[in-house]
Amino acid sequence: MSLRERAIKAYEEWKRGVEERKRQEAQLFAERKAKEFERVFGAKPDEVRPATPYECFIMCDGLTFRVRAAPYRDVFEVSVQCPQCHNQFFREVDSLHGLGETLSNSEKCLKCLDSPEPREPSVEVEEQIVQKLREILDLLQEG
Repeated sequence: MSLRERAIKAYEEWKRGVEERKRQEAQLFAERKAKEFERVFGAKPDEVRPATPYECFIMCDGLTFRVRAAPYRDVFEVSVQCPQCHNQFFREVDSLHGLGETLSNSEKCLKCLDSPEPREPSVEVEEQIVQKLREILDLLQEG
């Protein structure tokens, strides 16, 4: 076997080892967070899906939670639906009380918060639009 072939083989073995360690770390993180979820929210998860060594998803009672490792503490977030655009987004929750508050109060996603509310045109604007449309129709009938 040539040097090139040995080097490539060694790299591929190393890469497989790194991927396996990441998978194992992700599984351990998810298992720890499932136990913490039970302690914080008082419910056993229906499903736990490892994503990375620093993030996992927990499904419980029809809700989806994302758990992320943060510098000083791990963050639990629940997926909620924006009442304006109906997209799902995550809101941080740190207790059963906080979860209840988040689920009870519909909040908009950041995208909808940043965009101005659609407003109904005023009566004056509507009258101007109608007048312009009449002028256009008159022009079309003449031409």
